[in-house]
Amino acid sequence: RPARSRAFGQAELPEELQINNIHNKQLQETLRSGVGFHSAGLDSADRATVESLFLNRTIKILCATSTLAYGVNLPAYLVVIMGTKFYDHQSSRYIEYDVSDCLQMIGRAGRPQFESSAVAVIMTEKSSVARYQNLLAGAEAIESQLLHSLAEHVNAEIVLGTVTDIPSAIAWLKNSYLYVRIRKNPSFYGFRSNE
Repeated sequence: RPARSRAFGQAELPEELQINNIHNKQLQETLRSGVGFHSAGLDSADRATVESLFLNRTIKILCATSTLAYGVNLPAYLVVIMGTKFYDHQSSRYIEYDVSDCLQMIGRAGRPQFESSAVAVIMTEKSSVARYQNLLAGAEAIESQLLHSLAEHVNAEIVLGTVTDIPSAIAWLKNSYLYVRIRKNPSFYGFRSNE
């Protein structure tokens, strides 16, 4: 347990109160050791508490599922991917994560507003090492997935007030990674190179 000195009768520290309110007893115990875990199996209050404790650096280690990389802004100095395969129930076998999933996961390392540097470690099988070396070296092209949900994103930008007319929609699109990749690899997106 982390060493904490407290005089008899002194009120509990705010983070101790947060830990005492955790519903998951295993999580409560690991948090007292300075380690948290985050998964869909936790109730929303426990997840929110773990996120708060990690963001305010009360806990320094957070073990999480790959889905944490999406939708939760929990930057870290060090991100370790403990294996690059997941079990696919439809095919009843383990398959490699998509490159974009790995980028999302390692993207938690070193957010500029929180850290000045960062480290990402990818642990994989020998047969996959070259793939991840190419990924990290920038040798493997990453294509945008925005086209599949472009209408939803444009509608969200309209609601936010970022897009107010056709010129602002064009300006928004020209600032997207989709625009960059369409210009570099038009055939991937269903365009001819001279369009």
